[in-house]
Amino acid sequence: EDDVALVFEPSFCESFEDMLKEHLGPSVLAYDFIQAQAPALLGKLDDGSLDVLSLSTCRLEPSAAVAMSKGLHSLTWLDLSANRLTSGGADQSAIVAFAANLRSATGLAGLNLANNAIDPTGAAALAEGLRLHASLTHVNLGRNQVHDQ
Repeated sequence: EDDVALVFEPSFCESFEDMLKEHLGPSVLAYDFIQAQAPALLGKLDDGSLDVLSLSTCRLEPSAAVAMSKGLHSLTWLDLSANRLTSGGADQSAIVAFAANLRSATGLAGLNLANNAIDPTGAAALAEGLRLHASLTHVNLGRNQVHDQ
């Protein structure tokens, strides 16, 4: 069985965001909009037929990433680098919820969350959410606010 990959290049994400702003005003990329406009993506997430998902540099907001993480059980590779998965500062609640949802993604081999303003609280939640993933071989948390304490 061949792997199924869905990769959105930054140019697609920029035009998608422009379309969103044109129709909804200066809003954020919300899960409800993705659900309405990209049924193929969510259908593949829901039916488990998607193996690889890259939404790097798509300006996803925390709420969209958390909502999408509920359907990631079939993925082997997830790239959400260079998005807005946290609100920055002390509010890491979205990444904590995201990490809890990743517990069901037991086949995940790679996770790229670089450049998302994840701090030590968020990194600890991710470590807890991913600690039992025997298949996980690659995690990228570069360019975040993770440091030794």
